[in-house]
Order: sequence, then structure tokens, then C-alpha cells
Amino acid sequence: MFCPSQAADQNLEEKPKVRLPSAQRAFPVGAPILELDSISLRFGGVKALTNISFNVLEHEVRAIIGPNGAGKSSMLNVINGVYVPQEGSITLRGERLAGMTPTDAAKLGIARTFQNIALFKGMSVSGQHHGGPQLAHACQLS
Repeated sequence: MFCPSQAADQNLEEKPKVRLPSAQRAFPVGAPILELDSISLRFGGVKALTNISFNVLEHEVRAIIGPNGAGKSSMLNVINGVYVPQEGSITLRGERLAGMTPTDAAKLGIARTFQNIALFKGMSVSGQHHGGPQLAHACQLS
């Protein structure tokens, strides 16, 4: 077991850091497809989100990270129409969205996944992930 306080006694050499060349993207990152501008959401006197702004570019992957209670799920619920923010705007592919319901979001191609360990037996990771669009099609949302 390595203990940091013993490092001086062990004459450890730091390994040189190797920079790998940038990977070629299959698709170039493009213009913003999703833009959130000054989103604020309150539940009574509790501020869940205050003045949140960011965008997602075409072919870009974004992550929303933070501790419990930071507003990650609330932000996703605003994006997919479960919650309507008191302030701010959401723009998808240049079109401002207002009063959107979850069904409207699904029809526009906005989907989310939930942390759920109840997976479909015998289905690959890719199959688990891509099941949402198939379900939307089966429910005539697409």
C-alpha cells in the first residue's frame, strides 16, 4: 500500500506525461443546436436554478455535473419540458421554445435517460441506449 507521507522515503520518480495527438473527429463541431439563456426556476421560495446559460453545439457532447441538490435534474427537466422556468429562454435549432410539454420535446427529438439499473436482459449497451427512439417511434411520437 502506498502512503503519500512515505513518498519522500521511497525515491519515487514522476513519470513523464505523454501528450497524445488530437483524435480526428468523425463530424466537426458545428453551430449551437440547443441554447439556454438566463434560466431560473423556483419552487415556492426555493431557488433551484438561478440565471443558468449554456449551449450545446452540433456533434458536441455536454455533461452536467455537480453535487446532490445542485439542480442537475431540474435543468434536464426544464430542457425536456417537465418544468417551465420562471425566467429565461430555450432555443432549439434556432427556434425559441415556450410552454413545451414532455410530448412536445420528444417530438422535437429531445430525450433523456434516467439512472436506472433495471436494464433489459440480453440487450447490448448500445441497444439499451438506443431503445428510447424506438419506443418513441412505437408510441407514434416521431
